[in-house]
Amino acid sequence: MKFTTVELYLFPLETLHCGYGIEQGVLLPSLAYIPGRVIRGGLGGWVLRNHNNLSAQDSLFQDLFYAHESDATISYPWCTFRGRLPAPLSLFELKDGGRDKRLSLVDSGLPVFIEEEESFDVKDIEGPVDFLRRADFPAQIDAAFKLCHGTVDETGNKYFPAFQTGLEMKAAHHKVTGRVQQKGEDKKGEDKKGEGGLRIEEVMLGSCLTRPEEIYYKGTLIYGEDDEIDELFKPLWTHDNDLNLPDDVLLDDPDPKHLIYIGRKSVPVAVYANESETVGIAEPPLPDNLDACLTVTLTSDCIFETPPTSESEKMRINRDTLMRQLGLNDMISEFKDMRVFCRGGQVHGYDVFKNQPASWPSIAAGSCIRFKLESEAQRRQAQARLEKLSYMGLGKHRRDGCGRFKVNWEVHHLEEGGD
Repeated sequence: MKFTTVELYLFPLETLHCGYGIEQGVLLPSLAYIPGRVIRGGLGGWVLRNHNNLSAQDSLFQDLFYAHESDATISYPWCTFRGRLPAPLSLFELKDGGRDKRLSLVDSGLPVFIEEEESFDVKDIEGPVDFLRRADFPAQIDAAFKLCHGTVDETGNKYFPAFQTGLEMKAAHHKVTGRVQQKGEDKKGEDKKGEGGLRIEEVMLGSCLTRPEEIYYKGTLIYGEDDEIDELFKPLWTHDNDLNLPDDVLLDDPDPKHLIYIGRKSVPVAVYANESETVGIAEPPLPDNLDACLTVTLTSDCIFETPPTSESEKMRINRDTLMRQLGLNDMISEFKDMRVFCRGGQVHGYDVFKNQPASWPSIAAGSCIRFKLESEAQRRQAQARLEKLSYMGLGKHRRDGCGRFKVNWEVHHLEEGGD
C-alpha cells in the first residue's frame, strides 16, 4: 500500500484562537496547536471556493471532509509551531543542579541512581536525557530530575522549550450601542450575570508580515495514494521549486487562492504546501545490531477505540493499554526488556453527532514504549505492522490527526542531552 504525504505550512495573518468551548473563569483557553479538525474544516471551505465543479453533496467531498466514525482514508495533521512535536514522556532534565535543595539538610550524599552494574554522574549532564533506551533509571526522580515539557524537532535531534501562547484582554461591548459594558450590568444598569466585564482570551501568535519564517505552523497531511485527491490540493503546492518554504512566503499581499479561514474568529491563514510525495511500505531492514529495541512514541493524543468504562480504568494507562491500541497483544508474551512511559489525557472538541462540546479519554502525546523481540521473523512482523499503522494512526478520530506515532524515533538516542 502507498500513501501520499503533503507538508502544510500555515501563516496566520492575525492571532489565532483554537479552543474547545470551556471557559475557566474570565479566561477562554486555547490549544497551543491547530488541531486536525480545524484544518479539515478550513480546507473543506477552501476546496468549495476553489473547485466550482465540486459541491458539499459529492461523495468525494463527504469522504474527505465530513466527520466519520469509520476507518480513516485521510489524516489531517495537528499543525504545531514550526512543526515541532511534544517531547516524549521519557525525556527528563535536571532541576536545581540535580538535587532537591531540601535534601541538603538531610543527606549530602544521596545517590541519584541505583543500579547494580552501571550509573552516571549527574555532574556530567548538560541537557535532556532520554531514559527509554538507557540501562539505568533515576531512583530519585523528584530529587534530581523533572519531566521535560518542551518540544523536539521532527528528526528528534533538537530540544526546544514549550511553545508559549499569548493573552489578549478584551472588554465586552453592548450589541446595540457598541459601548463597553460594566461587569454584571446590562444596558439599563441592572444586574445580569455573564454580561460585560473584562475577559481574557488565550491565543496563538500570528505570523510576522515581513519575517514569516519566524512564526508559522506546520503539519503533514497524509492520505492513500489517489490522483483525484492530488488534483484537489494541487493549487496549494509550490510548483517548480520556485518557493522555498517558509522563507520566501510573501504575506503583505497574500494570494486569495492560498487563504483558509479558521479558529474562533475565522482568522485568515495563508496555506502553502510542498509538492506531494508518495511513500510505500516496504519490508523493514534489519538493524545492524540484532539486539536493538523497537520503540513507539505517540506524537499526538490517541483516543481509545473502546472507551474506558470507569474512572479507575481511565487512570490505569499502562503497557497493556498501549499494546492493545498498537494491536500487538498476540506478541506481548514474547517481548523482552520492556519499558513504558505513558500517561492518560483528554482530547477536547465538538461532537457533531450530538451537537455539543465533548471530550474523549486518551493516551497522551509523548507516551512511549520500548521492547525487544529475539526472533528475527517476529521483529520484522512487528515493525512492518507498526510502520503501516504509523501513517493513519491509532484509535478514534484518526482523520483529525489523533493517534499518530513514530517508530524508532531518533529522540530516544539522546544520551547526555541534545542541542
